[in-house]
Amino acid sequence: GAKQSVELPPEPAAATSSEAAPPRPTNGGTLFKHQDGKWGVLTSAVIPELTDDNEGREDDQPKWILDVGDVTFPVSEKCNLVSNAASRRIDFLAPNGVYAIRFFSQPGYEAFMAEYKDALFEAVYGMRASDANKVKQFGQMGAWANGVDPAGAVWDLTDEPPPGADDAMKDFNQEEQHATEEGEDVMDMKMGAMDNSFLIRGNAVDVFRNREGGALSDAKQRVKLMDNANSYITPTKGLLANQESSMLLLSPNQGRREKIYQMDLESERVVSEWGCKLNDVDIPMLDMCGDNKRSQMTDDKTFLGLDSNRLIRWDRRMAEGVAQVLASPTLGRVEGKDYARGTNFSCMATTGDGCIAVGSMDGKIRLYSDKSMNQAKTSFPGLGSPITSIDVTYDGKWILATTATCLVLLHTCVRAKNQELTTGFRTKAGSTIAAPRLLKLKPEDAARAKGAPLLKGKFTWVTEDGKQERWIVASCGNYSILFNFRRVKAATAPDAKLLEFTEYNHVQKDSQIAESTFVHERFTGNDTHLVIATTKGDVFCAGR
Repeated sequence: GAKQSVELPPEPAAATSSEAAPPRPTNGGTLFKHQDGKWGVLTSAVIPELTDDNEGREDDQPKWILDVGDVTFPVSEKCNLVSNAASRRIDFLAPNGVYAIRFFSQPGYEAFMAEYKDALFEAVYGMRASDANKVKQFGQMGAWANGVDPAGAVWDLTDEPPPGADDAMKDFNQEEQHATEEGEDVMDMKMGAMDNSFLIRGNAVDVFRNREGGALSDAKQRVKLMDNANSYITPTKGLLANQESSMLLLSPNQGRREKIYQMDLESERVVSEWGCKLNDVDIPMLDMCGDNKRSQMTDDKTFLGLDSNRLIRWDRRMAEGVAQVLASPTLGRVEGKDYARGTNFSCMATTGDGCIAVGSMDGKIRLYSDKSMNQAKTSFPGLGSPITSIDVTYDGKWILATTATCLVLLHTCVRAKNQELTTGFRTKAGSTIAAPRLLKLKPEDAARAKGAPLLKGKFTWVTEDGKQERWIVASCGNYSILFNFRRVKAATAPDAKLLEFTEYNHVQKDSQIAESTFVHERFTGNDTHLVIATTKGDVFCAGR
């Protein structure tokens, strides 16, 4: 069965001593170590020091080292450093353990963080943290990238009250476990809003029935995926279509990504294959998604495709793309643009009204309106790490980008020139948009997960106007990490001065998690039900 969420350790307690307190340097603090599930004082007064081991050498490649008492390690994103200005505290992961420093003074904390951010910039980008180099990386959004909200930045104008304590600590214990028959590793779990949901594993799909109340039942049905030459298809992406009666399959890692296959889920056959071509040149697709958040529930005949330099809308009905049973027509290209080499697109997601958010390997995020794909309305600079997946709320007001070490949460809302509320999908919004909020693991949990990356962050699944997403989930090794979205928004509002958020629930499994996702609200009402699929093929869901 599923395990309960693990209790997280409390805040480090302040050091106590019956003796007179030692002098407290303004640039120092108390060093704590996390052991056996709790914090203890390691050194009552330390001064953290940053030094560049390569300073003055010919290659001038920065190599920053952080010294804190007896703890010494190189500065990198692997430190999982989490900062909290309100408590003058940093937590970090070192090779020999998890530590925290509570600074004695606010100026001491702020001086260290400014120095650390420059050292991290140099470690990530391999260049000095000069103003010119920061402009090279961030353009005119250097303050934004540094976590500074512009004056008058819009922040969450929904009328929702913040969550109560009971809501924040919801129990995501799953009461039902389905052990599917043995097969290849699970790649993906596709949730349906109608009758079925689907587990994609190797060259087969296992079918689950959606039940009222949010539970799933194993249909004991496995559909083998074969093309018209009776060769197995091993997809790494699946996209439900045609009111969830079909699934489009993409195989980007198997040497066949110039083709997309359509499988009819009722007849259990691959009924169409399309070549993705432009001017007789194969266009290998890296990702695909529906035109909008509701597409799989409709009869939409178009969908979006992405490769590292192109964003394209394909149409299965066009003359060269007529679906012929077990034939290989070429998908028609409705609109799209080839972008200059080097965009390095990696993933995309769509809003309820068809606007598109695209993530890149260099960390950049571009927002396109539903009216044109020729130029991004708004572009956000990368923060150093590749974006491996991206999601957006139904109303387009929030974007969640997954990197290995954090989830980047962006609020897209701005005031237009006429002061009406709009989003960065509709108007150019770079300089007026709120700074990114970073949802991070506590370093002790990053250590427990053995440095596994965060993967596939997503919001709860909303498909109608006026509904608000409630939770965010991502997978990390054997863990599902769950953030209460309303609590995140309330706690990181501009006046709270908290840009890094580390309050979450987590659920642990015995094997690696392939997908953490949510049941469609149609089956759960206002409740939120988590579904976890492990790579071994076990599926966990809330029972009723």
